[in-house]
Amino acid sequence: MSTVDHGVQAVQLTADGVVTDKRAYIKQVVVFHPVSSDSTYEFYNSKTSSVGGLTPYRYEVYGKQTDVLPIPEPGVLFTQGIYVTVPAGTTLTVFFEEV
Repeated sequence: MSTVDHGVQAVQLTADGVVTDKRAYIKQVVVFHPVSSDSTYEFYNSKTSSVGGLTPYRYEVYGKQTDVLPIPEPGVLFTQGIYVTVPAGTTLTVFFEEV
């Protein structure tokens, strides 16, 4: 069996969705939150939805801001894929590496 190293990849989401359906590390996340309300972004260890997936990472945003989330090396491991809930009116960019 051979493996292909794709290096770090990025996906931008403006609604709930799948980042990857493979085992991967989240390396960095950029949150663009232009709305006044507080929001929670949840990252699920799942390849299809938030239903039944574990939530190894959660991030709360208070008011209007843009953040780069502090994620230590080697990253946060998701063994079943990465599914993220994204609040309405916001944008999330996830940098990840499949392993």
